[in-house]
Amino acid sequence: MSLSPNQCHINLCDNKSLSRCYHCSIHFCAEHYDQHNKKITEEVLAIKEHIHELTSKIIQLTNERETSEKFKTNYRRQLARIRDALDDITLHAYVTAQRLEQLTRILEVVEKRLEDYAKSAINSFSLQTLEEPTKLYPIGAAYNYCCLATDGLNLLVDLTPSTLCLFDEKLRSLEVLWTNGQVTDMCYSQLLGFFILLTSEKVFTLDSLTITVREIVSIRPYKRYRYFNCCTCSHDTLFLAYGSSVELYNLNTFALSKRWKTHHIGLHKETIGDLCYQNDDRLGILICGHRGNRFEVRNSQTLMIHWKIAIDSADCKLCSLPNCEWLVTSCWRFWNSFEQVTNDGKLKSKLTRQDEYKYGRAKTAVVYGERLLAIRTLESLNLHLLH
Repeated sequence: MSLSPNQCHINLCDNKSLSRCYHCSIHFCAEHYDQHNKKITEEVLAIKEHIHELTSKIIQLTNERETSEKFKTNYRRQLARIRDALDDITLHAYVTAQRLEQLTRILEVVEKRLEDYAKSAINSFSLQTLEEPTKLYPIGAAYNYCCLATDGLNLLVDLTPSTLCLFDEKLRSLEVLWTNGQVTDMCYSQLLGFFILLTSEKVFTLDSLTITVREIVSIRPYKRYRYFNCCTCSHDTLFLAYGSSVELYNLNTFALSKRWKTHHIGLHKETIGDLCYQNDDRLGILICGHRGNRFEVRNSQTLMIHWKIAIDSADCKLCSLPNCEWLVTSCWRFWNSFEQVTNDGKLKSKLTRQDEYKYGRAKTAVVYGERLLAIRTLESLNLHLLH
């Protein structure tokens, strides 16, 4: 039975409705409206106090042990964005139970990340010690183009050409409608606090807090019939690749700062399959072509080669691992291939047969938080604990 707008919507209350919360769509009598406002105010104050506690915890961890600048910057920026989002919805009276629940869940993930970091660091990791997933989310094998990125708190995947999905570490999901064409790659910018999504000819940002999508209109392929195929970010630079060319864009202005064409990079009838930035100006590049498939690590400012190593497959994705190591992931038909490479270009461990990874046909991977490896397969999203 539908409730009358003239009656208070609280159960067992027969009083007339005097006010309506437009963002919760509930009618209240005077007494219950005051109680509702008090409850929301208490929840907002509790979230602000939680943010303050976590900020203090970051300072404490920084003082107690050596932490990277990336660690401090990442978590402080995440908390600042949550605080700004809370201030914004409070100022504009957009406070709803759903928005407060979302911010609370994000803070819970931040707290768990800090607890994991405080307990231990990953000194060594090998594919041979990879255990079964701690969490697994079925996706279905209908969509063959798999992308995956993380901001440290959420995982972003493309479920279909028209649907994105945000996951937290418990694999609770939030679907996002996508109407901008097939996503070819995605990454996360700590400077912007946004995900960056690539289609064949356009670049977009996605704010995971407000679920706002914006197009970066200043970025386009420099020639017709050239299409973007992969991207990665350093602190202040966006790297885009298409064919055998690489472009660098300033993340503060989205202005083109450099373009390396085929002859600058030293490629001949070869294609760049993936890019991945790592600390200390190291840019990982997967290359496929007539000279074989290989993985190179170059200086991100000059593209001078530090080292290179041959890899098995052409259809690969690259992931940065703890201790400046790398993971090359590929899948062909029913065969998986994982190749773990050390920071000086040596093959550390390798999985190549289906029975060595039994949890789906792996397409890409990313380190999620401090101790989790997320692997996107054609069938599922899997979370593995790193030891």
